[in-house]
Amino acid sequence: MDHVPARSPSRAAMRFGAGLACAVALPLGAQQYIADEATITEHGACELQLWHGRRSSSVLPACAPLNNLELSVGFTVVWEDGRDGHFEYVLEGKTLFRPLTTDGWGAALVVGIGRDPALASTAPQLLSYYVDVPLSLSLAGDAVLLHSGTGWLHERVGGHDVDAVTWAARAEVRLRRHVHAVGEVYGAEGSAHAPAEYQAGLRAFARPGRVQLDLTYGARLGDGRRGQGWTFGLTLITPPFL
Repeated sequence: MDHVPARSPSRAAMRFGAGLACAVALPLGAQQYIADEATITEHGACELQLWHGRRSSSVLPACAPLNNLELSVGFTVVWEDGRDGHFEYVLEGKTLFRPLTTDGWGAALVVGIGRDPALASTAPQLLSYYVDVPLSLSLAGDAVLLHSGTGWLHERVGGHDVDAVTWAARAEVRLRRHVHAVGEVYGAEGSAHAPAEYQAGLRAFARPGRVQLDLTYGARLGDGRRGQGWTFGLTLITPPFL
């Protein structure tokens, strides 16, 4: 497959060096998909993720100012909250335990404050903390990529503290040179959140390593009339500044 360095593992410590040459061939980041992956923005570079959908719209810049550390700060507008919509935020840090390489596997750790993107709820989250452990697997020379994540979420809604276990699983299959099919399921257990949901769509690389386009449709499992609906996403990636 084409070499697509965006959201590739950073040139971190020497122990990551052997895997970097393969890892930079992996596709870009998750965009509006929920399941995260064991890759981070290239060291010294930044990316800007934008997506707009029926239920919410977001802007999420991410940069890797230090070796093996990606920092993100973003804002979301939730449209379907029964009122006129509301703003939410997210502050997130991500590091790699093991970088994802071609025909290999990887693992990462994500810690965040703010709105966990895995939430299906449209109610305002007054205060939320979350931790996620993404696992990724590359097969057939990156023609098939599998990502899964399991995490913990603590939020305060309506004056009550709520804890939940979050989960997500995503598969990405290369159809053509610059076109991939992507599908995922995700949900949260142990809380009052909505039922599990799915998303599926196409991913195109307008400029490999720099510009990615996503078009997805999402709904609740067993109830296709509710859920994410159509979402369009755009990711822009800079060369390293450092």
